[in-house]
Amino acid sequence: MGNLRRQWKWPAGKSRSAMRPGLREKELTMKAFVNCFKSFIRDEEGATATEYAVMLALIIVISLAGISALGEKVSDVFVDIESAMP
Repeated sequence: MGNLRRQWKWPAGKSRSAMRPGLREKELTMKAFVNCFKSFIRDEEGATATEYAVMLALIIVISLAGISALGEKVSDVFVDIESAMP
């Protein structure tokens, strides 16, 4: 919070007494959110994490498709075996 207070400046023409109570906290919170979002966009690690998330999602989708396709074939094999038994 100390770092955030150093970065924040009062709007031009406004004084602390002119602002409503609680408004300063909302502005600080919003400013902190915007700063965090901007640093996340600029940061290369955020892009890397997104790439890993996309790769993981693709692996999961492909695995589920493979398991469902394989499951149907295995089921057909067991049905064939069951029908061949007396």
